[in-house]
Amino acid sequence: MKIMTITALAFLILAALPASADHNRTDEQGRKQGHWVEVYMDYTDLSAPHEHRGEGSYVDGKRQGHWVERHTDGSAVGEGPYMDDKKQGHWIERFADGSVQEGPYVNDKAHGYWVARGVDGTLAQGSYVNGKMHGHWVLRNDDSDVEKGHFVDDKRHGQWVLRRANGDVIKMCYESGDEVDCSVSVNPKFVVEGEILHYNTELAPKAEEREIRDDDLDYFDKVLKENPNIKVVYLTSWGGDVEAANEIASLIIDYELNTHTVDICFSACPTIFLGGEKRTLQRGSKIGFHRSWWPIDGLKAYYEDNKETEGWKDVFSFAAWVHEYTQDEIYRDFRFLLERGVAPLFAIETLQEGPEGGWYPRRKELREANFLTE
Repeated sequence: MKIMTITALAFLILAALPASADHNRTDEQGRKQGHWVEVYMDYTDLSAPHEHRGEGSYVDGKRQGHWVERHTDGSAVGEGPYMDDKKQGHWIERFADGSVQEGPYVNDKAHGYWVARGVDGTLAQGSYVNGKMHGHWVLRNDDSDVEKGHFVDDKRHGQWVLRRANGDVIKMCYESGDEVDCSVSVNPKFVVEGEILHYNTELAPKAEEREIRDDDLDYFDKVLKENPNIKVVYLTSWGGDVEAANEIASLIIDYELNTHTVDICFSACPTIFLGGEKRTLQRGSKIGFHRSWWPIDGLKAYYEDNKETEGWKDVFSFAAWVHEYTQDEIYRDFRFLLERGVAPLFAIETLQEGPEGGWYPRRKELREANFLTE
């Protein structure tokens, strides 16, 4: 199936129309100012070069505001906003074959949810991150076959499902773009890219699996053993199982790896992050903390499932056990924070918010407390 991706509209050579009283003006420093109309020679197809025009505003030599690029017949090629000479915001782009794609740009790169449609009924819709297909995608070819699955950095990853127009269903599995045997366990949360191991719990196909889980621990160990060149773990997660996070952190410490947060690291995830030798945070990303919690239904179920083996005669003896267990857990967490060089007062502050909210300290606070090492 052909996948429509965000591409440059053309290989262009730019020229300006002659200046007039109302457009194509420059200031004393030679910077373009105000309304401009420019000619683009499109050499994407060397056998049939053609001309189209761009029209919009310049401020101090940089494109600003809404721009429209048109064919010589007046039909639009692409239109959307610029900010400081970079595409920023929602764009619509049209191609010679009649296909149309639209979605948001951030700093001149496709970023967010995009939809591409072809005149033959083809469809591609899904998310981009920094110019790369990343996240859940739906693809439809001209035979009305539909594929659904995840991309990670422009590569298929995890399980994909193809539903043909005749009703047939085919499952395919990928690791970093390479098709693999689906009978071999594939965990879509893990992607190896050179010296980087991406651990992104948001990539799990099922909502209930989009968290740190026990079965991630074994896969983590497997990936590290099979890829001894890994030096840094990129983390993206809203949290999950605390015990699994503790064990994964121990693996990272043992392998002497660095850690780096991308987008979000919350709840149990900071424990994994803290296992890193060098700990860094991508600009615009967040690390968040809250007190541990145990929901009522979970407490009831744990009591009923374990009261005989643990010897709890009634809910009061269970409550005494919970009290002691909670103190042990807090002691263990504080000891780990201090062992990793985190400032004691900061360690206390990680308990300030309950499970409904969260504390997201600024980069400066994280750095001063040595939670970030650089």
